[in-house]
This record gives sequence, structure tokens and C-alpha cells, in this order.
Amino acid sequence: AQTLGCLELDEEDLALCTYVCSGKYEYGPILRDNLTRIEKEG
Repeated sequence: AQTLGCLELDEEDLALCTYVCSGKYEYGPILRDNLTRIEKEG
């Protein structure tokens, strides 16, 4: 994740993905959960 730059993202960066998703998934909270998990696991 760090090599790909994923740790630099935040919820607002995925707002457009949520907007255009036909399934109306909320990607921001999913990202936050995963970033929190990565931080805890170190």
C-alpha cells in the first residue's frame, strides 16, 4: 500500500468514486477502515 501511495489518500479523495458508483457504495468509510487497520498492524 505504501509503495502505491495508498496511505496518502483520505475519504474526500474517493468522493467522486462514490458519486459515480451505480451501486452507491460509500468508499470513504471503507478506505478509513483499511487505513486504520494498516496503521494498527504497522
